[in-house]
Amino acid sequence: MRILHITEAHETSAGGIATVAQQLARSVGGPRSRILSVGGNPLPAPPGVTLTNVRPWSIPLAWRWSPALAPQIRRLMTDPGALVVHIHGVWLAAQWYGARLAQKAGRPFLVSAHGQLQPYHWTDRGWLHLAKKKAYWHMMAYPAFRAAQIVHAITPREKACLAELLPGQAIELIPNAADLNEIDRALADLCEEAGSERRPIVAFLGRFHPVKGVDLLIRAFTMAGLPLEWRLVLAGPPGDRRYMRLLEQLAFSRDMRSRISFLGPLAGKEKWKLYRSAAVVAVPSLSEVIGMVNLEAAACGTPTITTTETGLDDWEEGGGVLIHPDAHELADALSQMASLSSDDYRRRSAASRRLIEERYSWRVTKRLWQALYESVAGYQH
Repeated sequence: MRILHITEAHETSAGGIATVAQQLARSVGGPRSRILSVGGNPLPAPPGVTLTNVRPWSIPLAWRWSPALAPQIRRLMTDPGALVVHIHGVWLAAQWYGARLAQKAGRPFLVSAHGQLQPYHWTDRGWLHLAKKKAYWHMMAYPAFRAAQIVHAITPREKACLAELLPGQAIELIPNAADLNEIDRALADLCEEAGSERRPIVAFLGRFHPVKGVDLLIRAFTMAGLPLEWRLVLAGPPGDRRYMRLLEQLAFSRDMRSRISFLGPLAGKEKWKLYRSAAVVAVPSLSEVIGMVNLEAAACGTPTITTTETGLDDWEEGGGVLIHPDAHELADALSQMASLSSDDYRRRSAASRRLIEERYSWRVTKRLWQALYESVAGYQH
């Protein structure tokens, strides 16, 4: 069985979507699996997997359309043999073409929304944007995606949301997962390096976007009154200029300039080094489906503070802290984590890792994906 993954952007800026597509292409479906993406700087494909990247036209940029997009998807769907199409995301040209062309070619397909249909993403940019999204959903997206054999949800909360938008649709729940083999190899390489030991650092890794709650985190760190040795390290690609100015104003006020630092996006060894050296990772998202940062940090034994909006209802069982996306609650959580005794911290660290091993590891979810793809393949015409 071969799998064609269609994504809007197979690059670092795509975050968890790119990570999930990489995991699936590498480990499920065999070496003849394919990834089709639309973007400018794609990640390397896993060994044995073919990546086809289409550069979008600058006009109309918002839909990431290209005249080469439909022909490339048709070409990838004409290969002989069983083929399952897995569409990642819902709002852009690649996903719409993927769904329509799979239906025309008689290829079974499934859709992972990756949290893009959560309530926050309908209303975050005002009434005009909401009206456009509703029109697009009813006129184009819904008619295309209702033909999917399966819709995939990452959390129970997302599954309930999808059930409302796609009534009568078969929806299967599989959580995001961390690749413990990859993480353990990276951590083993860091063992002998100086600077990878735990330090009084609160770390954030991700996009500088309002949905990630970075402004809440800076406000909370300022309010928490942590001892002077504590630092806030923010790592990720820069976002909208207006939002970046707000973050800089918050960070560089009230004599916090020396305690808050902005880094660019981290990958490879530098990313794992920050996970391993931080005492706590904060993920105060306003909307998220699990969040790979939560899983990766916990797999490194670093407890995270995250919000109820991530759908991680069991997170406190694993040593993490769940809050509402509120600066005061986050400040209290930071103070709680900073005041832990060494023994309490070790227990939380071990519990974080154990939860990943038992519920959110690739070793656990891989068999679920294999069964799901086989189920979808059964619809082959």
